Amino acid sequence: RKIGLPEQTLVPAVGHLYVLRRKVFKPPDIFSSAPTNLRKCGFYIGGGNPIIRGNTSSYNSIGGLIADIGGVFSDNTLTNNIREALLVSGTIPATTNTIATANGVNGIALQSIPSGFSFLSGLPYIIEGQPILSSGSYTFEAGAVLKFKSSSAGLTFAVPVNITGNGTDPIVFTAYTDDAYGGDTNNDGACALEDASSTAACPYAGSWRGLKFTAGADTSSLDNVIVRYGGSHSTTAGIKADGASLAIQNSVIEK
Repeated sequence: RKIGLPEQTLVPAVGHLYVLRRKVFKPPDIFSSAPTNLRKCGFYIGGGNPIIRGNTSSYNSIGGLIADIGGVFSDNTLTNNIREALLVSGTIPATTNTIATANGVNGIALQSIPSGFSFLSGLPYIIEGQPILSSGSYTFEAGAVLKFKSSSAGLTFAVPVNITGNGTDPIVFTAYTDDAYGGDTNNDGACALEDASSTAACPYAGSWRGLKFTAGADTSSLDNVIVRYGGSHSTTAGIKADGASLAIQNSVIEK
């Protein structure tokens, strides 16, 4: 607002896009509003270490578009957005206590997986295509859920990784349509095979390609991991060791 004029409340209208960038704010960055009815996305955060806490983003195309941030992302509600609850390019902090409901995609859609990415517990990660993790040290927090969107999606490890969950919070790799872990990510209701009137999609054996460990991933280990509905191709499996000495224990490969 201009100096000398009375302060006015800014009410976003349909089709307006408000772009928030780290350089606009001085620490601490606090975004505490309810962006609604924006044509593109509820909020865009690019870089820095913002505090994004206690917000609601609803009735937008995308709930939030985030690129390479640290900081805090907690206690937010992403609801009734047409596409993804969150669309991420780069890194993102843990989505602690964040709720995603009634969006086109109730999770974190990854446009890319940068070197050294951390898969954290909270909202499920959505993976398309066949990314190869080939450099850096990737981490997986107990309770992390990764979902693969189609039969052509998978994940290849070309560097050693230690994927370790626990008995209470296993690390899960599963199909996009699997409601048992990470909730109803595709927002079509719960899978109900016994209900002939149900229109919800259900996962099936071979819903996605699976996990592949190449020789570069030698000495990798999986402990308290669940892999479900993988093996979509004759040369794939839920878990495939392709030249890697792989240690697997206390884990479940099923469906």
